[in-house]
Amino acid sequence: MNRKQLWLMTCGVTAMAALLSACGGGDGPDGGDGGGGGAVVGDAAPSAGASADPSPFADPVSEKAATAEKVKSAVEARLSVHEARFGSGGTSPCSTGSAKMFTQDCDAAVRTTNDDAAFALTQIGGHEGFATLSAAAQKIQQAAARYQELGCAKNPADAADRQACLAPASVLAQGFPDLRSGANLGLAGK
Repeated sequence: MNRKQLWLMTCGVTAMAALLSACGGGDGPDGGDGGGGGAVVGDAAPSAGASADPSPFADPVSEKAATAEKVKSAVEARLSVHEARFGSGGTSPCSTGSAKMFTQDCDAAVRTTNDDAAFALTQIGGHEGFATLSAAAQKIQQAAARYQELGCAKNPADAADRQACLAPASVLAQGFPDLRSGANLGLAGK
């Protein structure tokens, strides 16, 4: 009886491997060539589409990695263009050392940085593993709202208002690098 059960189990595993190989279709998600690196079950060799691990435990990890890469690519594409236009850190018009901090130049950078933060949050959606990017985007949005609320771009005459503009402007000047760093850390699930 044990021999018959072993034979049935072997047939079942072989049939399952053949079914999974047939359902894989095309190249695997890793773009590999699917050539002979897989294990042989019975007489059936894995098909070209079966180079990825068909176990149910591999899918969530590869799905998270694919999502993180997609988010990083989308965010990075926007950041590169906007950072080239406005600069960041000490080269940003919102830098606390810049003569443009209280001008429309900084205001334009604030609006763009805020839009990029909103875009990043939209890209994250409900996905897990983007805590750093989410925190950076929310901090930027709060700083942009505060910068607008204080009227910093209108060169306020009151010393207290000017002083209050320094903190949000500093966050916004560093906005592009912070979003980029958050997107990169998303690849590690952070």
